Amino acid sequence: MIKFVIHVGLPRTGTTVIQKHALPLCRNNYVITKAPFQGSASTTFTGGTEVSLMTLKSQLDSQDISLEKGTNNKALLDMFIKMSGALAINEFKYQRLYKIMTDSITSIMRFTIPCGIFLSSERLIDNTASLDGNSRHLENEDKEFIIYPFLRCFNGLSSPLISICLRDPIAYLSSRYIRTMIQRNHKGLIHLSPSKYIAKQSTLENNSPGTSTLTHAMHEKFLNQLRKFATVKAFGFQELISTKDLFDLLGLEGENQIAFQGFPRENESIVDKDSKKIISDEIVLALKEYGYYSTIMKSKLYD
Repeated sequence: MIKFVIHVGLPRTGTTVIQKHALPLCRNNYVITKAPFQGSASTTFTGGTEVSLMTLKSQLDSQDISLEKGTNNKALLDMFIKMSGALAINEFKYQRLYKIMTDSITSIMRFTIPCGIFLSSERLIDNTASLDGNSRHLENEDKEFIIYPFLRCFNGLSSPLISICLRDPIAYLSSRYIRTMIQRNHKGLIHLSPSKYIAKQSTLENNSPGTSTLTHAMHEKFLNQLRKFATVKAFGFQELISTKDLFDLLGLEGENQIAFQGFPRENESIVDKDSKKIISDEIVLALKEYGYYSTIMKSKLYD
């Protein structure tokens, strides 16, 4: 059976560098990833979307979609994201998509690929509420990290490997806060203070456990949840930036050794050092206020 590796980020852990600079160097694995600096497919789902997905599936069956090694097949990634998002909204309502997704995974795994398939998308490890910094899931939005319905579609097909980079919890939440405020500004949503952001994510975690950005910061608990669905290869952010063999660290086989530090930095923060310290301090105070600081620190595994 072909090895299927799913790299889920996390966001703010060098994922853009990997997608932009490293993955184009793959020679013996089939790569499925989005274009750098472009968002993943929307998980907004309508009947018309289902028709387009079935058309894409037909193209896949007829091999009209390129399955050459090293190809960055955004169309295929978008299909997986849309289907997973729909299943995360209401798996019973969109149960027909479960078979489409399963058939699609079977289709790409029937091709002869020297080493395996590598899919990279940090969108899989988020939902709309965690992405936008909101405190609840709306009725027509994905209500879990969409990696879970995606992995459920592998049932009986193979055992995929989840490749995930985890970062120091406070540094991660500070960086996610900054990025989320940029996204909220682009969407015309109101600005949130670091304390208000943590308050909303705490409410989301309390009411829908395992679906907030706080989930990512509880390393051990989060990995244990992922391990219920797949084998997990986890590593720390510091390990990532110091590695001399990036592809091996990611779980890819048959590729040349490359060092992460050989690539330029991407998505550098627009916030200065002093402002970052203020944000970090406020996030720590808010985590303590809402009862998550101790839990997060006890579950910490990586820097």
